[in-house]
Amino acid sequence: MTIDEDAARTSILAQDWTPFAISTAKRKTVTILSVCGEIDLLTICPLRQAIDNAFDDDPANLLVDLTRTTFLASVGLKALEQARARAESTSAMFAVATAQAATSCPITALHLEQVLDLHATVDEVIEMWSRPDVRWPAPSPLDAWWIEVMSTEAPNVVRVSSPRIGRNRLSQD
Repeated sequence: MTIDEDAARTSILAQDWTPFAISTAKRKTVTILSVCGEIDLLTICPLRQAIDNAFDDDPANLLVDLTRTTFLASVGLKALEQARARAESTSAMFAVATAQAATSCPITALHLEQVLDLHATVDEVIEMWSRPDVRWPAPSPLDAWWIEVMSTEAPNVVRVSSPRIGRNRLSQD
C-alpha cells in the first residue's frame, strides 16, 4: 500500500467514525436522551447513568433517541429493556426513536419491537404522548420471557429431551 492509499483509507475511516455522546433535553413532561455513536461495552456505563438520572426526574417519562446511533450491542438492548421495565414499574412512559438499520435490526431480530415502544422520530413520540388517550401499552406476552433471558442472575441450565427434534437441547428450570 502506498502512502496515498493509506492516507485515503484513513480519511474514509475517519469520516465513518462518530464519537459517542449523550445529550439530555426536556420537552413538556418528557426527558429525551439522544445517543450519538456506538452503544457497546465501552459506552454502556454513561448510557446507564444517563437513564438513571432521567428516572430521578419527576415525571420520569423517558424517550431514548437512537436516530444518530451507529451501533447497538446486546448490552444496549439490555439497558433499553431494563429502562422499559423500570418505567413500567413506576407508571411512566418509555419509548425508543430509531429509524436506522444499525439500531432497528438488532431490536427486531430479538422481537423486542413487541416489548419496546418503537417510533421513527422523536416528534412522532412527543405528538403521540401529547394525546390524552395515550397511556403505556399493555404488557406483552414476551415480557416474562425477555425478563428471564436478560436477568442478571445466572439461570440453572439442565439438559432435557425434546420430542420435536429428537435430541438433547439446553433448557432453563
